[in-house]
Amino acid sequence: MRRTAILAAFALAAAALSAVVPVSAARSDTTVLIPLISHYYKMVVDSTHDHVFISATNAGILVTDFSGQTVTVIGADGRGMTLSPDGSTLYATNGWDVDAFSTATLEQTATAEAVAVQSGTLWVSYEGNAASQAIGDFDLSAADPAFETQPSMGSWTGAPLIAADPSDTGNVLVVVANDADPTSVVSFDTSQDPPTVRVKTAKLLTGAGADCAVVQDLAVLPGGARFIPVCGDTAPPVPTPTAEWAYSTADLSVQGTYGPVPYPDSVAIASGTGLVAAGGEGRPQGPYIFTPGTATAVNLLGDDGMPGGLALSAGGSKLFSVTTGSYATPELLIYDNPAVSRSALTLTSTSVSAAYGSPVKLGGSLMFGDTAPAAGTVISVSRSGPDGTKTLTAATNGDGSFTLTDTPPATGSYSYAFSYAGNSSATTAQAGADVTVTKAAPVLTLSVSPKTATYRPVLHISVHLGTANGDRTVSVYAKPSGAARTLVARGAVNSAGNLILSYPAAHTTTFSAAFAGDAEYPAKTVTVTAWVNARVTEKVSGYYASKRIGSVVYRLYHHTARVNVAVSVAPNKQGECVKLEVQEFSKGQWRASHVTGCAKLGTKSTAGVSVALSHDALGVHYRIRGDYLHGSDITNLSAESGWQYFVVAK
Repeated sequence: MRRTAILAAFALAAAALSAVVPVSAARSDTTVLIPLISHYYKMVVDSTHDHVFISATNAGILVTDFSGQTVTVIGADGRGMTLSPDGSTLYATNGWDVDAFSTATLEQTATAEAVAVQSGTLWVSYEGNAASQAIGDFDLSAADPAFETQPSMGSWTGAPLIAADPSDTGNVLVVVANDADPTSVVSFDTSQDPPTVRVKTAKLLTGAGADCAVVQDLAVLPGGARFIPVCGDTAPPVPTPTAEWAYSTADLSVQGTYGPVPYPDSVAIASGTGLVAAGGEGRPQGPYIFTPGTATAVNLLGDDGMPGGLALSAGGSKLFSVTTGSYATPELLIYDNPAVSRSALTLTSTSVSAAYGSPVKLGGSLMFGDTAPAAGTVISVSRSGPDGTKTLTAATNGDGSFTLTDTPPATGSYSYAFSYAGNSSATTAQAGADVTVTKAAPVLTLSVSPKTATYRPVLHISVHLGTANGDRTVSVYAKPSGAARTLVARGAVNSAGNLILSYPAAHTTTFSAAFAGDAEYPAKTVTVTAWVNARVTEKVSGYYASKRIGSVVYRLYHHTARVNVAVSVAPNKQGECVKLEVQEFSKGQWRASHVTGCAKLGTKSTAGVSVALSHDALGVHYRIRGDYLHGSDITNLSAESGWQYFVVAK
């Protein structure tokens, strides 16, 4: 028998019709680097033994378990693969032959010439030495199956893609031209020998009416009534497809649309349930998951796989996707329960500070993809903190949002763990927030009246403490400028929260009111400064008479006399400076006339200063005062005496 180079792959089939609405992408549950794989070819899932077979040209067939861990490598080469209907045998092309492996022992059991299984026959597409491309088969019921060509199934421009009913009940084999434009398709009835054509076309049209071209993948739905060719391109000027279509194996009519699936390049079907995974390399990335008979994609899993890089377990509980991964290193992505919506539980804030006694509000949302759960969906919350663990609950609103309001019983750090339990159609979800509860700042104010006064005022001090639940005692301290702080009073505020007291101040004084704190409120101190001026008095002499002009008393001086002024400052400011300031009334207002030099205060804090008069001052109205200008002594503010008025009368 002439040896032929076996080039074609074969795919398992899947089914379901639906239109897609956008759903939020979810990441894989497991990601595993695929060793030894550089040129991915095909993936097959053995749900009986929980094995995944991944073929790569010139690298054998990698066998992993359902968690992605390597079990072994079988064969020396691996290309097209398929399972027998009972799942007991893996058939794999190696370029020239078809090898058979026991799925139970993973040992090679036979080598034949080239693969899809239908009606007890192993179907093979191949490319011969003389560039002949056709389809052949092995009769698996024979004691020693031999490869037979099938001239009635036509010749092809390349080894075509072939796919059979995965349930092995439909007696159908679909053959699609590989990487062709336009795409020719033939649906065969395999219940007869040789197979007969059910329907064929030289130009398959998409559901959008454009030419289907460059088919990337192929699958037949369980039962054999429909098939899905993944049209990777369309004839210009029609844009690249954004969907995958299901066709009838009886008349090639379009039976439904899976979309949008931008730049489609793969399809997988769960043989036992009809769950469909449709992949594409556009944005958003697939695979999209469709349940049988639904019109909406229940999930968008969000990872760009390789062309033909999807496979589902028979029951649809596992989806496997081969991707290029980081730095072009192939990765096997494993999704648990791909038909179950990926729940997303998010919190608006994950770190919160609150004052003791104040309610803590933690908000968030629960979403199933882009869909909100039913209003009233329960979110369980576990609060852990100084008081141990407490269970709380929150309920979603119609848009998926929720708010938890809680008042922690004490200060300290608390952890809130939010969780959604999940159900048959949505996964579990968790989120967490940390809350720090600190003592509430007490309301403590201090006022002094007057804020500025002259030496020896009686200051009125008012302390107010807010509604603390515990200690109501405050302490009031005074620190005169240049002196130590002393306790003025300590006592409980009244029912209005006030404590009132008086204090005679000789110097500028800083007052402080202190609350020592308690179990609920931290300590707090507030301060205020009352500024105290020095008291300056003056007494004039040397005048010969007095007279009243309006309400002002003027002293009368002879132009040959001197205005003698005795200045006193309190408190004692020995060694500090005083000056006399003289003003004259001119053109309707008082104007600066003269300022004397500095006169030092004596031991009794007094100083005598005189001002000479002259004939030129006759008739002029003057006023004079003493100014205290503090130097190194800053315990009191600078100050002035009152004005004394005089006239040089003669």
